[in-house]
Amino acid sequence: MLGPGCGHCVRAMLKWRSLTAAPPPRPQVVVVVNARPSPYVAAFPPDAGQLQLHPELAALVSDAGVQACRVDNERQQLEVAARTAAVFVERRR
Repeated sequence: MLGPGCGHCVRAMLKWRSLTAAPPPRPQVVVVVNARPSPYVAAFPPDAGQLQLHPELAALVSDAGVQACRVDNERQQLEVAARTAAVFVERRR
């Protein structure tokens, strides 16, 4: 069970499955929930492309936790602030 100070993080990769031949507009979504009292650095899923913080979250300029979330596409790492949930999406091509 996750709770404040538990020292655990949860990562989930949701893959789009489509019955049509057309690719979805955002084929990969990565969700990182950091329940720790300190920032967490997560590795990209193995087959992830270039990721970015979801545009709706990036627009939340008043949320310091979300604004502290970072993507490092060169190192393939995601940084999520303490006690923050973040959604990252594959960049549109």
